Amino acid sequence: MTEQAVSASASYGEAERPAVHAAFPIALPSFTYLVERVKIQEFASAIGDPNPLYYDIDRARACGYRDIPAPPTFPVAIDMWTGNDLLQVCRTLDLPAIGILHVEQEYTYTQELCAGDTVHGYPSILSIRNKAGMILLMLETELRDLAGSRIVLGSFKLMMKKQ
Repeated sequence: MTEQAVSASASYGEAERPAVHAAFPIALPSFTYLVERVKIQEFASAIGDPNPLYYDIDRARACGYRDIPAPPTFPVAIDMWTGNDLLQVCRTLDLPAIGILHVEQEYTYTQELCAGDTVHGYPSILSIRNKAGMILLMLETELRDLAGSRIVLGSFKLMMKKQ
């Protein structure tokens, strides 16, 4: 099975042409987001996580957090709530937003993310690859604090059939 990167210089027949862009990464609109306790609590509830750290400020502080900590996968919700969701990616790449498989997601934290934090987000599309009749998208979002230090880098892969 071979893997082929898609770039502006790639040569494809019109019938097999995926979205083509001049260079990667492709920056999506950056954003600023205030992490709120209620959003952390809603997210924890939605994923079925009963951990009291996500609901009780006194418990969180007793465990050494400055406020209620965000669950590890919370940044995906930040992307969605700020308009940098899957639909935005599909519009940017001129891809259909159907038949998409979420393949992999990973977060690398360098500091904790807590309620009360204001973050700047920098989402981007890292690559598009054709692989065995499928399109593989690689994306990431970096969240930084107000001082510009990285909090977390989230990366994920999506796969869809070529149209």
